[in-house]
Amino acid sequence: MRVVALLVLALVPAFALMFFTASESRNRVIQETQENALRLTGLAASNQDQLIDAARDILITLAQVPAVQSQDGPACLFFLSNVLMQHPLYANFGAADMDGEIFCMTLPQRQPYNIFQEDYFQQAVTHRDFAISEYTISDINSEAMITLAYPVISAAGEQQGIVFANLDLRWLASFMNASTLPADSRLRVIDKNGTILASYPKGDFEIGQKMVEKNITSQVFEKKTGQTQDLDANGIKRMFSFTPLTAGKNSDIYVVISIPIDSVFAESNMVLKRNLLALAIGAILALVTAWFGTKFFFLDQVNRLVNVTQKLSSGDLGARTNWQYRQGELDKLAIAFDDMAGTLQQREKEQKLAKIQIQDQKDRAEALVRITDRLNTTLDLDNVLQAVCDEACLGMNALIAMVTVYHPPGNRISHASNIKNPLKEKDNFIILSTSELKAIACHANEHYFIIDLQDHPAVLSQDIRKELNARYLTCVNLLQEGKLIGRLDLFLNENILEKGENFTLLKGIVNSSALAISNAQLYTALRLEERNRADLLHKVIGAQEEERMRISRELHDETSQSLTALLLGLDTIGLASKNAIEGIEPHIQNLKSITEEMLDNVHRLISDLRPSHLDDFGLIPAIEWYGEQRLKHQGVEFHLEENILEERFARPVETTLFRIVQEGLTNALRHSNA
Repeated sequence: MRVVALLVLALVPAFALMFFTASESRNRVIQETQENALRLTGLAASNQDQLIDAARDILITLAQVPAVQSQDGPACLFFLSNVLMQHPLYANFGAADMDGEIFCMTLPQRQPYNIFQEDYFQQAVTHRDFAISEYTISDINSEAMITLAYPVISAAGEQQGIVFANLDLRWLASFMNASTLPADSRLRVIDKNGTILASYPKGDFEIGQKMVEKNITSQVFEKKTGQTQDLDANGIKRMFSFTPLTAGKNSDIYVVISIPIDSVFAESNMVLKRNLLALAIGAILALVTAWFGTKFFFLDQVNRLVNVTQKLSSGDLGARTNWQYRQGELDKLAIAFDDMAGTLQQREKEQKLAKIQIQDQKDRAEALVRITDRLNTTLDLDNVLQAVCDEACLGMNALIAMVTVYHPPGNRISHASNIKNPLKEKDNFIILSTSELKAIACHANEHYFIIDLQDHPAVLSQDIRKELNARYLTCVNLLQEGKLIGRLDLFLNENILEKGENFTLLKGIVNSSALAISNAQLYTALRLEERNRADLLHKVIGAQEEERMRISRELHDETSQSLTALLLGLDTIGLASKNAIEGIEPHIQNLKSITEEMLDNVHRLISDLRPSHLDDFGLIPAIEWYGEQRLKHQGVEFHLEENILEERFARPVETTLFRIVQEGLTNALRHSNA
């Protein structure tokens, strides 16, 4: 009963809506008809403008025709007749001389005709440009027309007359026939005095008479362009649309279209009657159907939906209607309901999965932060390797992690550990080499590969394989600035490719580990370099001190003694000179020999420091000279064998080789009892 009552109440606004729709339709039809009529008046004005523009182009062309310029009447008439045949919308073409005498015109002339006093003639001649007359009713054919004129100017620039064309309103007939105006519509053209110049359709009897609807003409003259509604001369309510037409300079010509209001509403009234009848029949059928079909087609399904909704609201997201779906609205509602329940269930699963993924990402981010912090707390290589293994086991849930560092070149440093018990370094922990491992990998890339240990048990020794009981071996290259510095091996019970997030975490661990190992290597190399530099500095300082001591001994043992002997010899000469001058000569010879020996010792000392032969002649001549000079006075024979092919070495190389030979000879003289 409630459904039936609701249906009755629904029918009341339906009828009201139909009347309202009909009213809106009438208003819309009026508006559309007004717009259409106004558009047609505008199109009529635009059409005439196009005809005038076309006439201007035609007249410009005709003004250049030799027959027109030479005022050859027969030739001109023949030419203009052909032009009129090509442009039938124009009523007449003609030409006149400077006195206004028409010497050529397509319409037949009953008598000579002069147009000198016409405004369009004076305008064309005076302004030497295109001119348009006002609309007038022609004496020749009793049609309203305008005259379009253009001056004829010779090649020398002299004005010879005009060519003109008459445009009547016959083109409005074809324009009116092509329009889609309602029945009994009418088109008129009136001048500024209200005189009818043209009337379509079948309105020739009105031409030349005043328009009866004076109130309409007053509004036309006032508004120029617009619309209005009023009664015509027969008392029929009409809608009027009007707009001006182009004519002479001071001409006011208007096109007026009138449409009967009853013709406008004829179709909408018929539609309203048909809709009212259909609605009444439909209302009766709807009441009968609602009475008998409500329970069978509606209430049972609604009750089932209510039951499923209650289950769903109680938290049972798996509740469904389980209908055999058809094409009914309730069937679609059931489909939408089941889809909604499925979407809610899926959203709940996705929400739980999203929470798990967010927590996993959070754990991985915290793990990366922890790993980075730990790896950056020390620069000792062993501690770094231990930290890499420990954090790799924790982050990747690995049974054992082993890191191998390719340093120094040709050697490797291996370190392995598990989460609970650090393992000792085992060079033979993995039996196969890297190339052999890649060859048997189930997944391989440029920088990582995965081996299934069940398929390839020979990768590990039997003891290690029993101890680990791992399924997969994952090997990842450690790269720092594109350079391979080591490898990280993980023994896992799962394939990291099955979970992309684990592979992402592994890449983070590998990048942090490579950076930490590289920093530790640099730190170790820096400390070793500092120790080597300190040792070298000590050796350099010791060598300098030994060289100073040697030079000091040479000066003390040889040069100093020679100078003392020279001083004593001079004293002896002084004493001898007091007794007898003849006894001085032996002493002088003795001093000379002492001086020569001292000079030789100074030269030898200088050559020990840097012989000039080494710079002037090269390594081999310098060694031969030094050997002879150093060993000759000791009575030691010196012989040199050499197989040097280059002419000269670099100066630092020659100096080093010379110092080696020099030190060898010095040690031989010093320690072999030479």
